[in-house]
Amino acid sequence: MQEGEALANRGRLDPKTVYTLNDALRDKGLWFPVDPGADASLCGMCATSASGTNAVRYGTMRENVLNLEVVLPDGTVVNTQGKGTRARKTSAGLNVTNLFVGSEGTLGVITGATLRIHGIPEASVAAVCTFPSLEQAVQSATMGEVFWVGFYSKAKCSQN
Repeated sequence: MQEGEALANRGRLDPKTVYTLNDALRDKGLWFPVDPGADASLCGMCATSASGTNAVRYGTMRENVLNLEVVLPDGTVVNTQGKGTRARKTSAGLNVTNLFVGSEGTLGVITGATLRIHGIPEASVAAVCTFPSLEQAVQSATMGEVFWVGFYSKAKCSQN
C-alpha cells in the first residue's frame, strides 16, 4: 500500500491549515512536508504553489497536489481529476490540476484538495556553517563544495 493510501481509504480529512493536517497525520506515522513557514491554509498554498525548506526533497505544492475541487467564476464546481478519484497519471490529456495550482485564484477558487502525503522521516540532520568571508561562502556554494566535498575544511560547522 502506498504512503497515505490507508488513511485515504478510511475517510476524508478536513483540515484547514498545514499544521492541523500534520497534527491529524502524526499518530499514523505520516506528514505533509510542504511547509511555507507559517500555518498557511492548504487551499491557499495550492493557489500560490507554495514551497518551503523541504522542497528539494519532497517538491512544491505542484508535485504534491493530486486533485482539486474548484469553484469557477460562473459558480460551477469542478474536480480536476474527477470527483473522488486519486488518479496519478496525467498523460491522457490536459493536466487541469496543475493549471489551477499556482493560478492565485484567477481561474477559480480552490475549495478542496487531495494531497500526496509521506511517511515521517526516521531522522534528520541539520548543520550550521560559518565562513571567514562572504566571498568564501559564495565560492563554496557555487562550486558545490558545501555538500560534503571540502565541507569541513572551508567552514566551521556544528551539527544540531
